[in-house]
Amino acid sequence: MLKDLRGQKINNRRVNMNQKKMTFYELKQAIHSSELASIKTVLLELIRLINDPSASAKQLKDLVEVDPPLSSRILRLANSAYYGMARRITDIQEAIIWIGFDTVKQISISMKALELFLGNELDIFFSRDKLWRFSVASALTSKLIYRREFKELGNDIYSIALLHNIGHIMIEQFIPDDFRKNLMSYRSGVKNLIEIEQNILGFDHAILASELMKEWDFHENIYLSIRFHHQPQLAPAHVRREATILYIVDQLCTRYDFGFSDIKNSNKFAFTSAIDAYNLQEIALDNIMTTVKKDMRKMEQLGWF
Repeated sequence: MLKDLRGQKINNRRVNMNQKKMTFYELKQAIHSSELASIKTVLLELIRLINDPSASAKQLKDLVEVDPPLSSRILRLANSAYYGMARRITDIQEAIIWIGFDTVKQISISMKALELFLGNELDIFFSRDKLWRFSVASALTSKLIYRREFKELGNDIYSIALLHNIGHIMIEQFIPDDFRKNLMSYRSGVKNLIEIEQNILGFDHAILASELMKEWDFHENIYLSIRFHHQPQLAPAHVRREATILYIVDQLCTRYDFGFSDIKNSNKFAFTSAIDAYNLQEIALDNIMTTVKKDMRKMEQLGWF
């Protein structure tokens, strides 16, 4: 039996990947060797840069320039009608100045994370695009909660929320048959998807993602928050606020139908307890969601979706 990050036992049952039987360990090794893992290097550097208050525009420029697809996206955005530049921008440094340092940091982490979500439509109920929309809405909501309610920048929670559901991508890509079984049970039943994953696989998307992110050297604030975002009351004290905000945001983005949600049944008592724990008010959260809706429409106009 394997153990999760809190020492709890994980069922080391065999999982199906293209008819080959794999253990949980072998599944992780397959992901480690995949293109999915290759994205982590730039992603890690971007997260470190975003959370470094002393980081400079030149450091961001140097990091963006070594990633041609990311550079192209930043330049395309800088030259879009939304920013209305009279002449064409061809230099990343100039794009950072024109768009804004903080905005480019947020765009960079989002565009790099998007690479994890690229893929074909599975069916009309689930797609990586729908999961990406949900993740972006979660990131925007989390950051606004930190800024408006906690008076903090919220850069760290933005990154965490953006990545908190990548375990679904890992399961869908590497054990697609099991993913479809999970999805069919979720669509036709009353259980939340995480419960179905635990019953069918012996682990869930949060455990899988958090263990891999730990092995990829992500900061523990990130992987532990993701591990406990469905059960924040079990999170270690130093990440409980982050895990709780992810839990709250999942509920809000599900309520506002921002894409694919893995929640079918919402526990009203648990939600109320979560917001009360951090002195949040539902009216304030509703105001935040109004802003998120506007931001999502703006991002759609800019071609993010």
